[in-house]
Amino acid sequence: MKLASVAALCAAAIVTLGLQVADASSGRTALRGTAATPQARAHRVGAVGKWTRESFQLVLKLRNKRGAVALLKAVSTPGSSSYRHYLTTAQWEARFSPTSAQLAQARKWLRSQGFKVGRVSQDRMTISASGTAAQVERAFQTGLGSYRVAGHVVQLATRDLSVPASLQGTVVGAIGINQYVARAAVAGNPDLPGSITGGASNSPYPPPPPAFIPAGPCGAFYGAKSTTLSPPFDSYPRTVPDVVCGYKPPQLRSAYGVKSPNLGQGYKVAIVDAYDSATIVSDSTTYFKKNDPTNPFSKAHLVRTDNMPFTNESVCAPSSWLVEQAIDIQAVHGMAGNAGIRYVGAKSCLNTDLFSADQQVVEHHLADVVTNSWGDPSGDVLDDSSYRAAFDQLFIEAGMKGITVQYSTGDDGDNFDLT
Repeated sequence: MKLASVAALCAAAIVTLGLQVADASSGRTALRGTAATPQARAHRVGAVGKWTRESFQLVLKLRNKRGAVALLKAVSTPGSSSYRHYLTTAQWEARFSPTSAQLAQARKWLRSQGFKVGRVSQDRMTISASGTAAQVERAFQTGLGSYRVAGHVVQLATRDLSVPASLQGTVVGAIGINQYVARAAVAGNPDLPGSITGGASNSPYPPPPPAFIPAGPCGAFYGAKSTTLSPPFDSYPRTVPDVVCGYKPPQLRSAYGVKSPNLGQGYKVAIVDAYDSATIVSDSTTYFKKNDPTNPFSKAHLVRTDNMPFTNESVCAPSSWLVEQAIDIQAVHGMAGNAGIRYVGAKSCLNTDLFSADQQVVEHHLADVVTNSWGDPSGDVLDDSSYRAAFDQLFIEAGMKGITVQYSTGDDGDNFDLT
């Protein structure tokens, strides 16, 4: 497995993110771009109650970010003398993490504003904090409102956050104040099951989704069977391939020229999604027994890290995430049967929780590859600078440690079956 260029491509953007503008008259530094975009705030629902409980992560600034970007490019470029000479966690923290003094200053300010200060990430890049909506508005001198975005009611900041001028150069934003709902990659496909609402249960896990099989006629591979449309659809050909019944792991390996499933020895792949399935091990064991018997699956192949308690079930369609989880785990094992799989279940589908799950993997170097099959249904156009900076800084850290970070394209091929 080779280092992906995703982190290197993202790295250049961070140089222009988290712009800070000091106002000498107010003693404050505005964090440009931290308010939700006007497009996101197009449909206001109402105000946020002042006693509403808030949780967020203060995002600190990467130290010597230009040097970090340059080194990331060097370790990622074949032919460079630094190619694949990655940093250890200790080396990363010593060279690029915020200093202990900067961390202490930021924590002191949070406490002075009445926030309860929680976990500090190992890389010192984020500080978890909680308080009330009124405290958030006062501390960051912003406003909060409820807005409808992509069918969900979420909280958004109405103007850019600001911090005391003494924190200029230390703080670049805060994630969690603006709420963004991510969606599993499969959730956009109407041929796949969605969420179901179960009855009262003591289980901490979401209920399973409805079972499904592709409706016939279907082919064993693309183009195996076809149907003539009458009348023809738009500008598509009159004769079109029927849906595939389902590719089995040996077919996928064959498509990529992989002759054996016994690959991946010594490598670890982390899968980041929201929630977790109570039956994922038994489901995957049965799947491989039926569809890839020479490549059996067992609980020894999977380590699970769940960020419980799970939350925000009413907006996240948890069962759709279980479908994505199964696809992801079975795809990894199908292509590299000897690789270790670490599943990290975020506590919800909010971007801040999925960020925390990715951060767990990177800061503790839990895997060589991190795969994410989710995204914002509105794209990144609505994302604020806090989220962009947080993710970009994390991806730079991942690349410097030799960790590949991948995301699904989310394009569903040509989308013909969705039209």
